[in-house]
Amino acid sequence: MRYTDKMNDLIHPMMVKWLLKSYTKKMDRRFAARPDLNKPVDSALTKKHIELYRRLGLPCNDKWLRFYCNLTGVNDYTYMPEDLFFARIERVLNDCNRADSEGEDKNLLLNYVDRQYLPKTILRMVRGCYYDGDNNSFDKAYAEDILSTNNGPIIGKQASESSGGHGVKAFRFDKKLNKYVSSDNIVLTCSWIEEQSSNYLIQEQLRQCEFSAMFNPSSINTCRIITLRCPWNGKIKVVKAGMRLGVTNDICDNMGMGGVGLGISPTGELGPIAYTYNDLKEFKTHPVSMIPFENQRHPNFDKMCEVVVEQARRFPNYNMVSWDVITDSNNNVRIIEVNLTSQGTDFPQFAYGSLFGSDTEKIIDWVADHMQYDKFKHIRTFY
Repeated sequence: MRYTDKMNDLIHPMMVKWLLKSYTKKMDRRFAARPDLNKPVDSALTKKHIELYRRLGLPCNDKWLRFYCNLTGVNDYTYMPEDLFFARIERVLNDCNRADSEGEDKNLLLNYVDRQYLPKTILRMVRGCYYDGDNNSFDKAYAEDILSTNNGPIIGKQASESSGGHGVKAFRFDKKLNKYVSSDNIVLTCSWIEEQSSNYLIQEQLRQCEFSAMFNPSSINTCRIITLRCPWNGKIKVVKAGMRLGVTNDICDNMGMGGVGLGISPTGELGPIAYTYNDLKEFKTHPVSMIPFENQRHPNFDKMCEVVVEQARRFPNYNMVSWDVITDSNNNVRIIEVNLTSQGTDFPQFAYGSLFGSDTEKIIDWVADHMQYDKFKHIRTFY
């Protein structure tokens, strides 16, 4: 065994303990903001919940069970505890060490996802080198020429380490300057891009379908659709979905930036209530457009599910994939982002039951039997 492997084996239990503690604190903060969600639930349900998740060999409490049962009014002992998901389940289901060098890097996504489902790439920058959407490289001067050409509204974003919408910015072409300029007056140049990140991507700005746009046309309101490759038989299916909606003029819909989220049923119906991320404020109508959520069904949900199930076959190292998807103004499916790690279990469980539903028992048993796959390298910098 290499020295770094030995060190990682020593660090791993400490990191797991730290992670469990961190997510417990998160739930305690939520209970402080919403004491009504901390009410005890049926003792028999609690017993089944704790017995189920203790199979993972980690401490388990009923905080997440109380939270989701009281939030949704649906009593389901299989609600996924966020701490156990991140500490063990995701790391056994997926090879998390590979994610940042595979599909989670937006500049590499075209190597994994059929191009017809991706926004058109205008320019990519990787470690100071510039490329077009076909991986043809060119010098900085030609890249500046591209940025001085009107290609319609565009989006610039960090291609990696951009969770929570960090680093996403919309640009419009200024004909007087012959340059792209953001709403906060940033002029898009190669020098500015290089200051932001060593891995940057510029794509066309998509126009979303009428259904998504009616809630808030300024933001791209994505559906989070979660696929599972059942590791016991290899079948890929959609297990859970939710939708995020922006509430400002910002392009991002992310809940960490003030947006709201709600669950989606297996047949595409929106949950009746949307919630904010931290303080869990409830909205039966969109905070800006005032459109009610109840009795709304995403007309393209089935189409989006078919595409992500098909594309999930291209990710053999990941049994669970979270897809951020829209349909555009022509009702064509477009994949905005692929999440292979740190996928989250939160807002998709805000309605219509638990993350894995009827597959939960099988998932927990499979994870418990395959602990050897939990080899997350906490000290990857030494490799």
